[in-house]
Amino acid sequence: MNSRRRFIHHSLLLCSSLSLPLQAQSYARSVKILREPYQTMALLYDDLFPPSNNTPGARELNTIAYMRGVLQDERIPQERKTYLFNGVKWLDEESITGYGKKYFNLHSDQRSAILDSISKEYWGESWLYFLMEYFFESMFCDPVYGANIDQKGWRWLNLEPGYPRPSRALS
Repeated sequence: MNSRRRFIHHSLLLCSSLSLPLQAQSYARSVKILREPYQTMALLYDDLFPPSNNTPGARELNTIAYMRGVLQDERIPQERKTYLFNGVKWLDEESITGYGKKYFNLHSDQRSAILDSISKEYWGESWLYFLMEYFFESMFCDPVYGANIDQKGWRWLNLEPGYPRPSRALS
């Protein structure tokens, strides 16, 4: 098992042991981005990266807003955006096949099983890898970009930001 697959597998196992079923769905419904695919992505990020002890989760870092910015950024290749959006469709297809409901409407144990299943598929492993990449960007980016709120990612790892810091997000 290669290291990336092992990382994904271990991340999914960790997430399955830390279930936040109603709270996670409540958060996904309340995000200011009330339409798909962002609701599903918000819930997925909450499932993959819940907060624990002093570790910030996707919600605390505002990863979904960062992801929305990425998907609207004209500098990001269109094929990558399409792949990320298609991943939500494929995730829903797997959820409907397995449980008769879209991912967003599943219970946490069902969502965990779906994530475990897709992580073993080439498309799923690749798609989850891209999502994790953006999660880590949201953890370490300057808060001016809409994530790493209150420098929680930096504070968690006791990191000193690089200087000079950006005064505003690039447009």
